[in-house]
Amino acid sequence: MRAQVESIQDQIKHLHQNINHVSELHARRLASTDDMTQSTTGQQLTQLTTQTTGLTNSIRNRITVLNDANRKSPQGDQGFNTRKLQIANLQNSFKRALEEYNLVEKRSREKYRDRMARQIKIGQSSPSDSGTRVALSG
Repeated sequence: MRAQVESIQDQIKHLHQNINHVSELHARRLASTDDMTQSTTGQQLTQLTTQTTGLTNSIRNRITVLNDANRKSPQGDQGFNTRKLQIANLQNSFKRALEEYNLVEKRSREKYRDRMARQIKIGQSSPSDSGTRVALSG
């Protein structure tokens, strides 16, 4: 059981690393104006998001298996409460990681939306061809 808990803790640490990398990739993509960089970063984000989804599913399943096994332990088992506490700590740590991931994704969506709104606003406020000619001839 101890080895399983430590392995899941390692997976949760890896999940946090993925979340930080996702955040960095979103920032890089938002800062870039180069189409090639945006495309490459977008592909990296897609791959990392897929990997992160698989990791979260794995962690969730492993915690569920541990929890089910602990519930099935015989009555009066000396280690029941210790295992229950370890599982609860894993669940809380995993929940915090998921909340962090959701926050990173939400903030990134908002930043992309703001960027698009600025681009649209800039496009709408640019002078028309006839307005440019009048300004230049005047």
